[in-house]
Order: sequence, then structure tokens, then C-alpha cells
Amino acid sequence: MAAVLPMSMVAREKEWLSAMGGHAYFAAGLVSLAIAALVREPIGIMALLISLGTVATLAWRRRRAGQRLAGLAAMALLVVMASAAPKWAVMSRDMAFDMQPAQHIQTPGISHTLYIGLGVVPNRFGIPYDDLYGAAVVKAIAPDVIYCSPEYFRIVWKLYLDRIAEDPLEVARIYLKKAETILADSIIEPGLPLAVVLTVVIAHLLLATYFRAWRAIVFPQGFTVEFIVLVFIGFFVAQAILGHPSRLYAFPVGPLIVVLLGSLADFGCRWLWVVSAPARVRIASAIRRSIT
Repeated sequence: MAAVLPMSMVAREKEWLSAMGGHAYFAAGLVSLAIAALVREPIGIMALLISLGTVATLAWRRRRAGQRLAGLAAMALLVVMASAAPKWAVMSRDMAFDMQPAQHIQTPGISHTLYIGLGVVPNRFGIPYDDLYGAAVVKAIAPDVIYCSPEYFRIVWKLYLDRIAEDPLEVARIYLKKAETILADSIIEPGLPLAVVLTVVIAHLLLATYFRAWRAIVFPQGFTVEFIVLVFIGFFVAQAILGHPSRLYAFPVGPLIVVLLGSLADFGCRWLWVVSAPARVRIASAIRRSIT
């Protein structure tokens, strides 16, 4: 769902859709982003960054063409509002019910994940991948700090940076091991390792762009689809490296791989149709002569 919004913005800009279709597609993208953020906020954050990056790219293109940027500013504001759906939900709850103010943060605790994420691989720091371990370490440092409070995450962030300063090579080894794990996983069964899929798609994207094949086969949409999907997969790989490379967290990559395969198949069919044009003309001419 999160990939719908950036694709819709490019489709509107390139006029690949009618005016009404573009508005509907963009609205569906905003709703999809809000739902994705509510279901799993880190994925909503990925979509927010990619969507804002898309807006920035479109703004750069418009500025070079001397066009107005007002519409893109409104678009960026709507994207930010949609990605804040979890905060809107909490605010609505607080307005509807008389409740004690929350003492925990309302967003994912990235520093906590980074710190215990070092424990996914056996390490010289003695850190295990265990939420309770992080809580115990902070408790030993500041007994009065509430678990998952802003102060808790500030302390854990310092602990994480201390481990990097203590032994950066060990941290690099941990991250390299997790990168090998996620890239060796096919995510979907049966399937090739993710590293193979990414290598093939990136090579295809670069070669097709270099030889201007997208325009030759009248399929510029394919570049947008493949590029945005690859960026999303890159975020999931980064999440696996910094957090945990388990398929439990990376499973949304599966549908993205299916989208890539669909784009490659579409490209292949269009390319064969264009390449076979001379042969089709000769066959048609031969048929006409035989009929005559």
C-alpha cells in the first residue's frame, strides 16, 4: 500500500492518467499511506521519506522548466498529514476520552532497536536480542526512568553510540553478517536469493535507461515502478541490517518482488513486439501477396 502514493504523484505529473484518474489515484495513495502507517509505522516512515523525495524530484524538474511549485507544496503537506495517522489516532482518543496523559513516546523507539539489534549476531559486547535486556541495562543506569519514555530512548541512544565508539569494527562485522543473512533470503518461496533479484533488476534498470529502451518500447512507467520499488526494498534491507534480518520483518518485500517481476515481463513482451516488427511486416506482406 505504501508504494501507491509516490507512484501516483509521478503518474499525475507525467499525465499518464486522466485528471480525474490522477486525483483518485493520489487520494487512494494518501489513504493507503495512512493505513500502512497505522498497521506498521516504520513502513509508513519509509513511504513518507520516499514520497517527500518524489516531491523534491518533481519540484526540481518543474523549477528547471520554469513551472509553478505551489501544487507540490500542498501535495507535500498532505503526505505529511497522512503519514501522521498514528498521532491523529492518539489525539482523537485523548479528545474523546478523559485519560491520563501517556508517559511513553508515540512513535517507534529507533534507538532501542539499534541497540538490541547488535545482539542478533553473537558479539563481544555481550548484548542479546532481547527487549528485557535493554530495559535492564537502563534500569541499572537510571532506576527511576520509565521504560520506553523519551529519557529511556535517550539513554539507549547513548549506549548504542558508545558501543560504536568502543569497537567500530565489531559493529561493522555484525552489520555485515546481518546483510549477508537478508540478501541470502529469497523472502518468497520458491525464489532466488534477494541479492540475485536485486542484481538482475538493477542491471536491467541501468541498461534500459542507458540505451533509452523505455521510450523505444513506449513503457516509461516501467522505470518509475522499478525505481520506486527498488528504493522501498533498499529501506527494508537497511531495516534488516540495523534491526533484525528475520523474514518476519522483511516479508513485505515479497509483494514488491512480484511487482518487479511483472514489470520485467511487461518490458520483455513490449521489447519482443518492437524487435519483431520487421518480421511481422514481411509476414503480412507475404500473406497479402499469396492472397492476391
